[in-house]
Amino acid sequence: MSYIRLAGIFCATLLCLSSPSFGHGDDTKEPPKVNFPFIYLSDRMASDVGSRPELILQLPLIYDQTIKEGTGAVVPAIEIDTLMFMKRDHLWASTNGLGKIYYLQGDIMTSAHVFVPYVTVYRLMVINYDNAAGKEENVSTNDWLVPGLQYAGVLERPLTFHVDAELYQYSHLDNYRIRTGLSYDIVPVFTISAVYERQSWDIRAQQNDADVGMRGRSDTVYLKGIYRFTKGGKQTGLNAAVSGGYESLSNSARKPLLEAGNVDRGSYIMEVAVSAGLLSW
Repeated sequence: MSYIRLAGIFCATLLCLSSPSFGHGDDTKEPPKVNFPFIYLSDRMASDVGSRPELILQLPLIYDQTIKEGTGAVVPAIEIDTLMFMKRDHLWASTNGLGKIYYLQGDIMTSAHVFVPYVTVYRLMVINYDNAAGKEENVSTNDWLVPGLQYAGVLERPLTFHVDAELYQYSHLDNYRIRTGLSYDIVPVFTISAVYERQSWDIRAQQNDADVGMRGRSDTVYLKGIYRFTKGGKQTGLNAAVSGGYESLSNSARKPLLEAGNVDRGSYIMEVAVSAGLLSW
């Protein structure tokens, strides 16, 4: 996964040297309601398991900021993403997506209620492990056009309720991620959020006529602080976030070779992230 981290850091560095990105404007501008990053790189750290990165790189192919309430637009995006569920040395489980198609209705920056459904064109669920000979191997399963959605509703400004949910596989509905919580915009450039997140994975595959699989889940509650950088009184589109909270993580393996992946623990977590584009909560 190191090459993914390097790619994200490289892209973020390029952004810092480039012109302001999508979503820039006056520093008094109302914060965004949903997450729509061009670049997102985070790393979650906890005891007893390795750090777990998440990376999103995406480029919308078309987008018209003049979309009015009651009208909508389909927005395809060239996109890759990866999210690691658990990691111990060479043993890890993750999901990887390629391409997204969004449906945007109304103004996602100012509407009191924002609903953004989307599909991921191609989704992989991956297990990486060392075989009996000590050689690193991986297995994967895939699915097409799996759905997700983001919803944000303003309760009373500056307090907003959020739900993000994404399915990873039709064949095994235990593969999903859901987040819900509240964000409070202290000032337009700084937001604090209270979040509950569940990640669930059930990856089943065949390797050398043997069943290889991992099944697990994590439940996390955390507080997140988001800072939106400005330059010359305008937001640049570059954001930084720090989260801290508590996580319960459980993971079990279906093959003796993967017993090192059996995890059942709770611990405090910390997560740091940088992004370019819209980061709402």
